[in-house]
Amino acid sequence: MNTLSILIVVFFIFLILKYWTQIFGAGYDPTPQKIAMKMLEMADLKKKEILYDLGCGDGRFLILGAKKFGARGIGIEISPLRYTWAKINVKLNNLSDKIKIKHGNFFKFSISDADVVALFLFEPTNRKLSEKFKKELKPSARIVSYYWKIPGLKPSEIDKKYHIYLYKMKDQFN
Repeated sequence: MNTLSILIVVFFIFLILKYWTQIFGAGYDPTPQKIAMKMLEMADLKKKEILYDLGCGDGRFLILGAKKFGARGIGIEISPLRYTWAKINVKLNNLSDKIKIKHGNFFKFSISDADVVALFLFEPTNRKLSEKFKKELKPSARIVSYYWKIPGLKPSEIDKKYHIYLYKMKDQFN
């Protein structure tokens, strides 16, 4: 193979690794740390609660939830690259006893034990998740979504400055 062929192959591998998760619901666009903190504060995350991050990327929500709020965390990531990155990040932060990272499609995992669910996914994915949330989440659960609303659910609170939507499951059935 010549150099041009190798560069083309490497470029396509890069594109596949970077964008293939969009097929499953979202590309990789890490939530800024300031926004992640605001989201967890808005969700009123408490010590020992279980925080789920659907499409957890590098694990930043989970790490922040464990360090600043004393929560336990479960992240679900479909990208093998980001799954590995999140596992390493959790280990480097000495949080393996508080945070578990699972590999796979979050539609195939139960989230029924979640107290808080954090999201930064596209609106069509949030629409599909709406029914999962209604079926699986307990009335005390909260969902916090950055930038995209969740069609089918009504926000309990909106931070217009930061585009954060808080959904309390107890408010969804009134």
